[in-house]
Amino acid sequence: TSWLKTKRRHQLLSKAPLAMSSALPPPAAIKIAGQDVPHGLQLTSDIRPPRSAAAPEQLGEICCGAPGALQWSAPARQVLGATASGGILQVQVVVFFRPLSNDRSASAELNVEDQSTLPNGVWHLTAERRTREADLGDEALAKTWAQAVKTWAYLEPRQLHVVINPFSGTGRGMQIWETVVKPVLDLSPHMVQEHVTTSRGDCTRYCRELQLQPLAVVAALGGDGTMSEVLNGLLSRKDAKRGDFSVCFVPGGSANAMAHLTGCGDALTAAWALAKGRLKTMDVFALHLGAFQADSSFAAMAGTEPKFGFLSMTGALIADIDIDSEVFRCCGESRFTAYAVLKIFGCCLCRCVAKVHSRLQYRYRVRWLPKAATCSLAEQSLMDARDLSKLQLRPDQPGWQSWEGDLTFFGAYSAPAISRTMHCARGTTLNDGTLNLQWKTPGGRVELVQQFDMMDEGTHLRTAEGQRNLTPTWHQADVLAVIVDHLEDNSKVVIDGEALPEGSSWCAEVLPQFVSVVVGSGPLAAFGPQGGIHSDAQVMATPFGFPADEACGLLAVAQLG
Repeated sequence: TSWLKTKRRHQLLSKAPLAMSSALPPPAAIKIAGQDVPHGLQLTSDIRPPRSAAAPEQLGEICCGAPGALQWSAPARQVLGATASGGILQVQVVVFFRPLSNDRSASAELNVEDQSTLPNGVWHLTAERRTREADLGDEALAKTWAQAVKTWAYLEPRQLHVVINPFSGTGRGMQIWETVVKPVLDLSPHMVQEHVTTSRGDCTRYCRELQLQPLAVVAALGGDGTMSEVLNGLLSRKDAKRGDFSVCFVPGGSANAMAHLTGCGDALTAAWALAKGRLKTMDVFALHLGAFQADSSFAAMAGTEPKFGFLSMTGALIADIDIDSEVFRCCGESRFTAYAVLKIFGCCLCRCVAKVHSRLQYRYRVRWLPKAATCSLAEQSLMDARDLSKLQLRPDQPGWQSWEGDLTFFGAYSAPAISRTMHCARGTTLNDGTLNLQWKTPGGRVELVQQFDMMDEGTHLRTAEGQRNLTPTWHQADVLAVIVDHLEDNSKVVIDGEALPEGSSWCAEVLPQFVSVVVGSGPLAAFGPQGGIHSDAQVMATPFGFPADEACGLLAVAQLG
């Protein structure tokens, strides 16, 4: 329906780009920097229909200058809007450059559609905001063109909800909003509603009660914890179902793992991406606290609701370090390394008086349902999930496997990395419909430190060439669901950095491609082929070891209940 309305409104549905300029009054002359330039100001429209259930997108271009003597041009994807000052038309654009390059000249600018591999350690293109000017010599004419540029650059005004956590990371949330994000959104025709959080759980309550229109996007300006609250608010709504919600990660925290993975690793790129609204689908997972009974019925822990996540669930030594290192939060991400060394070596001195604090082995029973080579009934039931308050799978279904014993590391990952420096699930993608389950049985203390270094690079499971590299102490599987129980009372459980009640038994299952996420610049290598496990050969296609993805989905039309 949205596509047909756009078709009728623009009347520009040719496979070839069409000129819109004929409908606009032409300027008598154009000056740039006070100098007359060869006459010509043109908008071309190239509206691309959706490749799937998505909205159309403007891929045309604005050009200033005569053919062969072009003064400047900008693709619609990079145009933020336009204003008029006197008789001067000012077109606001975002330009992109190769990361780590000092060349910021026009010749070094990249088209945002450039999907080439980035240098190792770099997640997305470098963005800068620029103004393209043309003196049309008439204020009314300049205003007419400015309005036309805005209408041309945004086919469908949308509702944008921005949740701002002013306390996240270094506490610069409001500054980022007021100086970077808001000025970009003010140039668009979108309806923007901001909400500043005041306490823990505030944005979860806010998102649960939002009145969402079709095509609405909810953005979280903060860290991964802020988005976790937003996601839990949206997915705990009574009308929650697949494809209902679109979210955007605007970095304002410490790690900002998902913002980087989605190509929105800086505030300007995230603001541009939010304004333009190109999306990809992303898996999430539901974690239920409680235990399965002998008859395979599930007894939920009293007073708890399902928790929804998008990064990871961790336990054992990783969870201990994550939670206990909070006292060193002022040290940033280095707190994890410092506390890991302290726990592995320093705490062995106090193991006689603080056994829990110094332990390196943990008792676990793990059960999991592997992903089949073809779509199974279990996978289909996850795709068809309607009531998210209930588990879709049961351990009495065929195909479940189990392991029980002592371990040191435990994690189940929905993303290839959980920070910029820790690529612990190399080869996993955000939309492959699985959790990467991994655990390690006990070894020596020196080996543990070595394993942390390997986990940073993802080489504890794969070689540098992308081949599987499981040592006898590591276990790994791509799964649809996982059950963890028989824990000791003081064993920690962490979901996306948030601690759950210690010693809790739990079950988690994937909700494949359940949420749409706004994507920014770069190759977006954290997204793989839609709905499938990739081959080892694809894993090292980029510096991060994520499968390359050439196609990028467009904004999904929300079907609100």
